[in-house]
Amino acid sequence: MQHYDPAALRRSTDQLSVLRSSGALFASALGQGGSSYASASTTAAKTDGFAGTGSTNLTTSWPHEVWCNTASPAPTPSAANIATHPQCKKNTDTSSDNLYPNITYTFRKTYNGPAAYFTLDASEYCTDVTLTSCITRAVALAANPAFEVSGVPYTVPSKYRWCSYYNPKSHTFGGCQGRRDLDHYIPNYLGGWVSTGAAGVQATATLTIAPTTAGQTLTGLTVGGVDIVGGNTYTSAFNGDQVSVATSICNHIIANSSSSGFTCARTGSNLLIQSMIIGEYVNGVLMNGRPVIATGPTDVAELFSLGEIRVTPTGATAGLQISSIVINGRELINANVTADGNQGNTAAMICDAINSGPNIGFYEARSDLQATIAADGIAFGVCNSSADAYVQVRRKDATTEDNGSPL
Repeated sequence: MQHYDPAALRRSTDQLSVLRSSGALFASALGQGGSSYASASTTAAKTDGFAGTGSTNLTTSWPHEVWCNTASPAPTPSAANIATHPQCKKNTDTSSDNLYPNITYTFRKTYNGPAAYFTLDASEYCTDVTLTSCITRAVALAANPAFEVSGVPYTVPSKYRWCSYYNPKSHTFGGCQGRRDLDHYIPNYLGGWVSTGAAGVQATATLTIAPTTAGQTLTGLTVGGVDIVGGNTYTSAFNGDQVSVATSICNHIIANSSSSGFTCARTGSNLLIQSMIIGEYVNGVLMNGRPVIATGPTDVAELFSLGEIRVTPTGATAGLQISSIVINGRELINANVTADGNQGNTAAMICDAINSGPNIGFYEARSDLQATIAADGIAFGVCNSSADAYVQVRRKDATTEDNGSPL
């Protein structure tokens, strides 16, 4: 907006008059009924005649917009300190790469001061009056011949255009045209823009890595189809490794933020994934509601869970008893198993107790030399005494339910 300064008009006696293009003066303006207006003063405060029922002193009370990195900046922004303010920035022109608001300066504040007086030069040149296909003034002047690129003339000057979106990360506008309408309402000469004046926020999503079991793998993480971890994969080193897995994921999101546009913060195994760009849109693409998808390896056939029990020499001491064997909350034996002093015999008794226990519908056991069992030399349900005192327990149905559970 350009503000008119009455003191800058040429004065004839004590009345304001306006010069014709020839240099002659227009007659002094008269008020309603033919009366003369009061004399203007070069020192009196000038007021805004378009301020509705009141008026605005244009030397002291014009609102200036600034953007701060805190909701409560100190000192309070003013005309005297804004140039060096440590927490607030002001858009002075559109030539800078630091246009506000951006990812750091998001809180809108205002202060009163002198009104801004400025004019707009053509910043772009376009192919026609719709102002939809344009090049910058610098490109137009550097072209050979000037104002022509690849045989296309760009001769229609544009002081500003109305755009459909603004990207505060790359400081670029998109979908621009000469006419303002419901879909094109962001002027490309003011830098950053927030429709309500409220502080902008980034789109966010939360991701929790649940307790892991050894060997579990995550092969990818995307937001709206965009890879945010740079193709990295993650494997749980042991049961309950979720914090280190979450740490690795978050570190890779941060490392790839410049290409993906997303960053990360972590608390324990909980991740906050956040767009680096303020607003609902990133490069014209709506971010709100975009799915966050974590992918794993291709499904494979589930296997029977296996566990083992070894009876040590001291564990086979005559009279010692085992009163309970539990897997995943399920009891495997009905009664105490009493060692007879022989390791192999004690292992065989444990095996028999499991095969006759309360959860024979879920589990079965076999005992023999470990090499014999490894070669599948005996069937489950067979309990032999051997020097290895080795017992193998198997879940009867193919499931991962018991994976990682202690025996």
